[in-house]
Amino acid sequence: MKLTEYLRKIQGLPLIKRKVIFWIIIIISGLSFLFIWCLGIKQSLESLKREKPMEQIKFPNVNQEIKKLPQFPIDETKKEVGDEINKELENLPKENEPSE
Repeated sequence: MKLTEYLRKIQGLPLIKRKVIFWIIIIISGLSFLFIWCLGIKQSLESLKREKPMEQIKFPNVNQEIKKLPQFPIDETKKEVGDEINKELENLPKENEPSE
């Protein structure tokens, strides 16, 4: 039988039987992927040397990564913002002075 004939036969079944077939396929597929994933983890763990496993794991060097980040002119920006705030404060009316 061809695949299309199987599909037509399944389409002719009652809804409950189609749901059972669907979930059986989903469960078998999930278990297959789980088995393959476990085998991959097992191989990864076996590939690490048992004597020095921490040396096999390559952690990123944080200091080098920080140096790669773009540097912003923070001091200049703080001075500019401070100057703008001082100008705005000078322009504000004083609370103790009577308004005209």
